[in-house]
Amino acid sequence: MTLKRRQHSIRIYPEISIAEVEKIVSAIREQLAKNIAPLEEKSIQQQHEKRKASIPTFQSAAGTLHPTLLPGWKNVKHGKQWITTLQTHAFPILGVKTLDTIKTADIAETLSPIWLYHPATAKRVI
Repeated sequence: MTLKRRQHSIRIYPEISIAEVEKIVSAIREQLAKNIAPLEEKSIQQQHEKRKASIPTFQSAAGTLHPTLLPGWKNVKHGKQWITTLQTHAFPILGVKTLDTIKTADIAETLSPIWLYHPATAKRVI
C-alpha cells in the first residue's frame, strides 16, 4: 500500500443511495485500517474473476475434447458411446464444476453408483 492519495469513484448518486455509499465507504475505511489498498484489492479481485471465467467447466471441456478424440477410436460408435456415458453419469454431478474445483470426492460420487453394477461404463467415465 502506498501513502499516495488516490481517488476512488463509487457510482453516480441517482444510481446508488446514500445509505449504500455509507456502507461502501465504511468497508473502504476498514480495509485502509488493515493496511489493505482498496483499489489494488479490487484490481486483484477483478483479475481473479477473469482467470476464473477462463477455466472451463467439465461439460464444456469434455465437449471440446470429444471431437479431437473421435479419430482415435476404432469405431465411431465408441466415440458416441463415450460422450453419451459422460452425459448420463458424469455431467449431472461434474458438468457445471470448473476443472480446478473438481475433487477426488466428486469423482468418487460420480463413479460409486455405477462401479459395482456397470464396471465397463465406470471405466469409460474415468
